Amino acid sequence: MHFCREGMHAERLLDGLLFNKQDPSITTEKMAEAEQVTATICRRIEALKCGLNSAEIGIRPLVVERTE
Repeated sequence: MHFCREGMHAERLLDGLLFNKQDPSITTEKMAEAEQVTATICRRIEALKCGLNSAEIGIRPLVVERTE
């Protein structure tokens, strides 16, 4: 079952994509903050890819390095 109500997030997303309607409660500051969060997530995923695509797989010892 799908539950819909007026003004729900999915409706606002579809209105933006299909009809180019902007939600008036979204300010430029909020958009900039959202873009920053997205950029951080993308950077972290790229960093994970390096480790996950490594040829050295299997159980490895934990190496703890300390910097001051």
